Amino acid sequence: MSFIKRAVLRADSGPAPEGETGASQPPQQQQSSESLSAVSADVSELMAPEKRKTLLFEPSVVSQSTIDFYVSKGYFTEGVCHPPGAEVIPVPETDEVVVFKDFFTASLRLPMDPIVPRLLEPFNVKLHHFTPNGIVALAKFLWVVRTFGGEVSVDAFCRLFQLHCQPRKVYVDDDAELSEVQNGCCTFVPRKPNKRTGLVKVMLSTAYKNKWEGN
Repeated sequence: MSFIKRAVLRADSGPAPEGETGASQPPQQQQSSESLSAVSADVSELMAPEKRKTLLFEPSVVSQSTIDFYVSKGYFTEGVCHPPGAEVIPVPETDEVVVFKDFFTASLRLPMDPIVPRLLEPFNVKLHHFTPNGIVALAKFLWVVRTFGGEVSVDAFCRLFQLHCQPRKVYVDDDAELSEVQNGCCTFVPRKPNKRTGLVKVMLSTAYKNKWEGN
């Protein structure tokens, strides 16, 4: 993700998303009736264990004027976010979380929908691990379910999607070896094979037909 900029969510602006925990790989596929939402793992398992890891972000170019512009766009209210200053490795306080500027153009809004932390919890991920496409995937899932009056199910999301890591490599300082970044590297992709896809399409088509026929 090029031109990464970040702001920090302050918990005093609204409900703090507790599900934004350390990054991880998707839950192990299970073909039984057991709920996949109860399974979690660590994102380091998505990356080769021998790889060098880094949390280096480099200085953010987000300024207070950027924050003010986003407030005017309605992405969040005044006082919710602030620039990270000179930090090159994020050090969020206990009531803060790191996010990227590009997430807001990908549909992230603060305060966040309370269901989002519950969707992220089984995957054990933080927001800074995502690419903008990961935010888009979450938004589309919520839009589809709620458009047809459905109930958002964490287990359904886990069965339909898996976490995909897109590792990027950088040189840190004068190191001769490349390191893998742990930010802007994860997104959600459809789980394959997904035998329930056909059923979901039929159910959504029926709901759409009933809605517009007034049933």
